[in-house]
Amino acid sequence: VTWAGDEAGSCELLADGGTIESLTGAGDIDWQPEQGGVMTLTLKTRDSSGVTLAEYSRTFDVVPRNVTLSDEDLPLDDFYPGLCHWVTNLTIASQAVMDAFIATDFHNIQSVIISKNVTNIPSNAFKDCSSLVSVSISHSVTNIGQEAYFGCSNLGYVIIGVGVESVGENAFGCDDSTEHVPMTVHAPEGLEL
Repeated sequence: VTWAGDEAGSCELLADGGTIESLTGAGDIDWQPEQGGVMTLTLKTRDSSGVTLAEYSRTFDVVPRNVTLSDEDLPLDDFYPGLCHWVTNLTIASQAVMDAFIATDFHNIQSVIISKNVTNIPSNAFKDCSSLVSVSISHSVTNIGQEAYFGCSNLGYVIIGVGVESVGENAFGCDDSTEHVPMTVHAPEGLEL
């Protein structure tokens, strides 16, 4: 929400009746709930004496930025339509979800946690997720597939659990023409990346 008011007026953003943020003068309100569901947002504008000038309300489905995908979310097609672009922090909580996952639908994903219920990260699983910054891979994972994180040009921090026995070719690579950030990797001793 962008509020382009003058210094004499104010703006208040409410979610389901509770105030999220108030502004005086011009500015932006950047807000996203931690939990999803149906929510009504109301924007109230007031003059300098506090009299409400206008009130706008809208009800819509909300997707949180932090999402854990588990077997209960399968099939993932039910989750995907129009919702994935909001998610920035993702936890994959089962092997079935990992096998069905299509990372290219998550354009703004920045952080991924692969949980203890996952044993294999398939080839190309997160390929070309350029907004991805950090990955934490559980000790239960034994295999990271070929090019699983290839082309993740902003991936700068990776933790690999001690259970990983094999890493596919170019699992964390980038093509030479792509500029990428330096990567810090914490991995079991002797594991070849």
